[in-house]
Amino acid sequence: MEKFVEIKNKGEKLRGMFHIPENAQNLPCAIFFHGFGGTKTEAHFMFVKLSRLLAKNGIASVRFDFRGSGDSEGKFEDMTILEEASDAKIIYDFTANMKEISKNRIGIVGWSLGGVVGVISSSKMKEKIKCLVLWSSAGDIEKIPKASFDFISTRGLLVGENFYKELSNLSIYNYAKEYRGNVLIVHSKKDELVPLKTALKYKDIYGKRAKLFLLEESDHAFRNVEWESRVLEETLKFLKSNL
Repeated sequence: MEKFVEIKNKGEKLRGMFHIPENAQNLPCAIFFHGFGGTKTEAHFMFVKLSRLLAKNGIASVRFDFRGSGDSEGKFEDMTILEEASDAKIIYDFTANMKEISKNRIGIVGWSLGGVVGVISSSKMKEKIKCLVLWSSAGDIEKIPKASFDFISTRGLLVGENFYKELSNLSIYNYAKEYRGNVLIVHSKKDELVPLKTALKYKDIYGKRAKLFLLEESDHAFRNVEWESRVLEETLKFLKSNL
């Protein structure tokens, strides 16, 4: 079953989809966090495909648009990473309180900047997040050039000055050090946006609890049927083993 859901954070509505395997209770569940400028469907509908694949295999999933993105309320220029992490906590609370879901079997899948939100969330809720999947996750975000003006135009979106101000105080790798669950790190050796060294750094931090799955030729968003299929299959296998 797939159903539309709404929740609120700071007075603004977050809109999403809840995927539930038929006639099941006490389910494991994955929460998806989309990337910068992305939505709950993500590139080439990959989050939708993953949700439906998981449902066929007995795993529920929840995917929301962060405030300011997709169908959710709010302005994108008000978005910061910690504001998205605030949304993530509300999304977790909603998920853990669904009658079909086992609150002890909840994991996170984060893509690109959504991976950063996943790292922060798993750090802050380390006893509650069973496992973590990072797809092309960013890491050295404090090195993004700072804006010296209120807004800049990026991919047709307005980015607020607060987004940049926040970066200098965020060490994502320090957050990563706090999490003790198992981690799947998916990355391309030829990622054009996030260098391979980022995935290697995560692997070094998470150590033996992490599996590093590398694609030889893929781009950042796995825009190829073969790349997509391999990522989906590896993610399914990991979640089945760890939720």
